[in-house]
Amino acid sequence: MPHAIVIHSLIEGIGGAEKVGLYTARALADLGYKVTLVTHARAGLEPLARDIGMDLATARILDPGTSLVEETVYKLLGGRAAEYRRLIAARRALVLLETLDYDLSIESQSNIPFPADIAYIHFPVLARRLVYGAGGPLRRFYDWLSRKQAVGVSWPRQAQLLAVNSEWTRGLVHRVYGRPACVLHPPVETRATPRDKENIAVTVSRFTPEKKLESILSIAPSLRGLGLKLIVLGSVHGRSSRRYFEELRRKSSSLESVELIANPPREEVEDNLARARFYIHPPFIEHFGIAVAEAAQLGAIPLVYRDGGAWTDIASKIDGRLGYGNIGEVPSILSSIVSTPGLEERLREKSMRVGNTFRYSVFRGRLASLVELLGNTCPE
Repeated sequence: MPHAIVIHSLIEGIGGAEKVGLYTARALADLGYKVTLVTHARAGLEPLARDIGMDLATARILDPGTSLVEETVYKLLGGRAAEYRRLIAARRALVLLETLDYDLSIESQSNIPFPADIAYIHFPVLARRLVYGAGGPLRRFYDWLSRKQAVGVSWPRQAQLLAVNSEWTRGLVHRVYGRPACVLHPPVETRATPRDKENIAVTVSRFTPEKKLESILSIAPSLRGLGLKLIVLGSVHGRSSRRYFEELRRKSSSLESVELIANPPREEVEDNLARARFYIHPPFIEHFGIAVAEAAQLGAIPLVYRDGGAWTDIASKIDGRLGYGNIGEVPSILSSIVSTPGLEERLREKSMRVGNTFRYSVFRGRLASLVELLGNTCPE
């Protein structure tokens, strides 16, 4: 039986990148590999494995441990500078990798051309300033730390093949790393099924300032004028996130037909998407947009900011009318949809068709194709 190593050096929660790492291990086991997962999981792997339907018995877990530098940074900064700490962890995982015998290696977290057979890049380390700007002094300091680890200290070699989560990310990778990449969309598996739709518009997002959720609240009166209740669901973690959530809750208290839900269980998120007529993503450039794909699968027609992977790889594939440049455009887009006979149902059917192209079975098949491609380059 061939032996595959999956490296996801540091797991601290249940996010999209972490799911890709474990889904990769699950897919390789399904494809007949003996799998070793190299990771240091602070919060434990069991919740993440349950979330993606993986039996942890199908993989051997190797913990590369942590370093004094990483633990010191973690304690001083309370979990911030995650990108920097992941790069430190990736270097430690590489030392472990070079002691192992294997037939295939895949790295799924560092966001650089890590020296494995396949490196999966969610968002290139060197692209943050290009996309989001320099930011404040603290953000610039974190970026400097990350760049120092990514390019200031030499790596022994580069990955044979780069995989990315969207066509949008593929363009960025070519720009900053000068290499072609193959698109391997993250697997998106909703367990709910679309239901009879209610007059609901849903937003799913972390409650953090960069997501600009206050802009979603600003259009709530217009949504109510269209007969739609706005429901915003998302995670709240840490002091900054809690303060932001409380600020939004104060602002929403004077608005009718608005509900904010912090840290809902997975079933509640999917239930709301399954009931919703529309999904409104905040004006944030997503590398892919798992919540957008989930909404599409469950028949909530997605409206997204006209940039990033959520636009290029999901919403634009449904219909060119589902993108906005300014959040204030959303009510008029919705009004046009609901006033055009038959259009809403056509868009809903197309949303579900596009959403289902991101299922786990598609991911597994595409991953197998990329393994076969090793030794060659991704097509332009």
